[in-house]
Formats: sequence, structure tokens, C-alpha cells
Amino acid sequence: MSQNQNNDIDLVWEAAAIGRVINRTPRQTHHLLNSGAIEAARKVNGRWCADRNGLRAQFCAGTRPATKRDAAVPAAEARARMPGAEPTVPASP
Repeated sequence: MSQNQNNDIDLVWEAAAIGRVINRTPRQTHHLLNSGAIEAARKVNGRWCADRNGLRAQFCAGTRPATKRDAAVPAAEARARMPGAEPTVPASP
């Protein structure tokens, strides 16, 4: 294999190194990796691996995949839906 073919894929191994590329702490990076928020990352034989160009495309462009938090309802509505919660009554005019 020629040297040029090896340079086409620029892999970053381990969560801490991935975090340095995306400017996050190791703890933040582990959370993002485990929740599936980093599209360019995969687990290979128990080690996280990511394509550097994919990381740049996702994080430098300001885009990220949607997460459960993005679809969450406001906190007041969520509390009202909890079992045993008091029903909220709108104030009379």
C-alpha cells in the first residue's frame, strides 16, 4: 500500500484523544461517545476510534445529531405528567 493511500484515513484512537480534537474534557467525551452523539466514532475491540475529518465536519460546522434532550418537553410540563403529581389548574381571569 502506498503512503498516499494511508493518509486518506486519519483515525483518532481513545476517548481522551477524541476529546482533544473536539475540545471537550475526557468525561464529556465519554458521555458523548456512550450516548451515540458522535457520528464519526465507533468502538473497535473495546477502544473508541473516530475519523478526524468526520469529527471536524460534525463539530466545526456547528451541527450535531439530535438527542433525547432536544425533544424533551419543558420541565413544568414534565413534572405535571409525573405519576402522583398535582394537576395544574389555570388561574381564573
